[in-house]
Amino acid sequence: QLLAGCTVVASALSIAGSLFIILTYHALYTTWFLFSRVTRVAPFASHILYWLSACDLLTSLLYMAGASAQMAGTKLACHRIACIAVASLQHYFSLGSVLWAAGLALNVQRIMLTPSVHSATEDRAKLRAMHLGIWGACFINVLVLGAVGALGDAGTWCWIKEEYLTARLVSFYLPLCFVLLYHLATYLKVRQRLRRLQREVHDYEGDSTALVSLGRRFRNYALVF
Repeated sequence: QLLAGCTVVASALSIAGSLFIILTYHALYTTWFLFSRVTRVAPFASHILYWLSACDLLTSLLYMAGASAQMAGTKLACHRIACIAVASLQHYFSLGSVLWAAGLALNVQRIMLTPSVHSATEDRAKLRAMHLGIWGACFINVLVLGAVGALGDAGTWCWIKEEYLTARLVSFYLPLCFVLLYHLATYLKVRQRLRRLQREVHDYEGDSTALVSLGRRFRNYALVF
């Protein structure tokens, strides 16, 4: 009961944060004028953050539903079909969150380490490729796990069954560790580049205030992540 209660509270906080990001996105880039939908072009990074938040929102809702059912004395695992469906959606959106987080690091690397002019057409093409790659990878992952019967009762919730530890490792924990290491490597590379730029600007112009400010903001990136 204590674990279920903590899950409900953590899920509620995650839902609130995700909804804030999603609603802010629509407030900034989607408006209505005389019952007509007018959409402004959002920055590439905002699209990635939007879909990351959407995945987190749906994942948290599923966690909350399962924990709430457990607190009410109802175990989803008793209903095999419902448990498999919840496990499939849970894994799909959890993995989606991990992969969209990788997209954030990829975008930081793209902007900071390989600076060039990125056209709106190029951004749209990259975003379509990311959608195809991420949602496709999640779908294939869930399809394979379902085919081998790995989805279902995972003990306290519905996910990958306890006896399929290798499937958990390969399909979720390894990608998660890879993304965390990728974020760390990107952060260190960008930080190194900013320090080098600060020294160069200071040597030639003497005023590197803007770069120092950018460096401070980027340090907060690691803290927030």
